[in-house]
Amino acid sequence: MTDKPELSRIINVAEIFSSSKPVDISIKADPDELAALAKRFGLVDISSLEAEVRLSAIGGATDRGDDVLAEAGLRATLTQTCSVTMDHINDKIEANFSQTFSSAPESLVDSGGESLENEGFSENSELFDLEASTKDAPEAIIGGAIDLGEFISQELFLRINPFPRKKDVEFEWVNKNNGQAGNADNPFAKLSALKDSLNGEKEPKKSDK
Repeated sequence: MTDKPELSRIINVAEIFSSSKPVDISIKADPDELAALAKRFGLVDISSLEAEVRLSAIGGATDRGDDVLAEAGLRATLTQTCSVTMDHINDKIEANFSQTFSSAPESLVDSGGESLENEGFSENSELFDLEASTKDAPEAIIGGAIDLGEFISQELFLRINPFPRKKDVEFEWVNKNNGQAGNADNPFAKLSALKDSLNGEKEPKKSDK
């Protein structure tokens, strides 16, 4: 990545490996970072984004090198455009997740197989009640550092609703020919009718007596 990410927090992994205990880091995006992320993700606004991250050294096998386990929890408040009414709607996102970062050669990180197994992950984390296990493939540690800001940004993006809709708002199909709402050209109605027709064909015919 040549351009600096909208939210960047560079952590030198040497600090993690030299520590006798996990390292806790707090991240809070400032107004400029929030505005830049909202533009990147196509949102109306991101009013807040905070995260707590615990970094622990794991691994150490000769074929893997030293790895870092990141256990994180994020909280964000954002504004999107309703996909039906085009009104602005607010949403809050809270999520816990984890990710392994590997200092192994890139060929080991991307090749798959046993070298990608998540070693050292504990389901009984004291800091977070994780909602999901760590991802299968670790991320590469580049230049001896991890950008926690970009890590958090990408995780936030994965949790944004791609089709936001206001509460109690239903999508209404409009007939392109006359502009009227109805079932005539509703593709879902056609599929339902086809299903009913097929089911009817499968029913045994009554014999005439």
